[in-house]
Amino acid sequence: TTKEGEETKLISKEDSNIKIDLSEIYSGEIKKVVLAKDVLIPNENGATAEEKSPYILYNNLLCRVLYNDQEHGLQIVSNDNIRNEYGEEEKIMLGAEDPTIVNVSNEGKKALQSYNCAVDTLNNKAKAYMGTKVIDARSIGSVAILGKDGKFQGDISKNAEYTNLENYEVKEEDTNYIEDQNQIKILKLNATDYTWLASRCVIFSQETDLYVRYLDVHNNVRDYPDSLYSRGAHLNYGYRSIEYGFRPVFLLPSDILISSGEGSLDKPYVIE
Repeated sequence: TTKEGEETKLISKEDSNIKIDLSEIYSGEIKKVVLAKDVLIPNENGATAEEKSPYILYNNLLCRVLYNDQEHGLQIVSNDNIRNEYGEEEKIMLGAEDPTIVNVSNEGKKALQSYNCAVDTLNNKAKAYMGTKVIDARSIGSVAILGKDGKFQGDISKNAEYTNLENYEVKEEDTNYIEDQNQIKILKLNATDYTWLASRCVIFSQETDLYVRYLDVHNNVRDYPDSLYSRGAHLNYGYRSIEYGFRPVFLLPSDILISSGEGSLDKPYVIE
């Protein structure tokens, strides 16, 4: 039975007509089991924000549904750039002052290594927020399709074929950001400030410029005006330090449950 107070027949060999009130068995609230995958469905034709992409509360982070299909699995993304307990936006520094690059004293080579490691740096930062109930985490703009192991593929870039810079092998550029960018544009998942994309860009002209892409508040991709590293035609070079916010993406298990909520901003679904 599904309602308290209804009678339930207990069948036994001795007596097939015993009746007992359900309230004598269970006096608590009876809850319907709701699978997250059945309600977290993106809809590009939705009229309201929650119809396009339901709100979810996970690990004390307000999130939105990003994908729900066979190729991507069930993915949710933070509703905005990550902020600390005081409401201040958490920034990630890339370039010559990248704090994750250690044991490199030359600032030019440090900027190059920061560029090389940028996808891993951003993905690792996202994993710090994944909690205990999700399968994996990544940064927005990295490879969105799942690998054969059912997890995110991480950084799949190879070394570039162009000339080494300062005798340092650098990674090729990629277009991995396009899938996420298109999806968040369709679902109108705007952020309130610049957001790093875990995706590299290289521009060749009279100079060689190495960038890490980012999104503006309208979800337009930018890879300018400041490169992390630049080498001029006369072998002079420059480097910069740049910091923007970031948004983690979480991969949910197919059997994870919704414990409460309605999918709205005021009443987000809560991951059990």
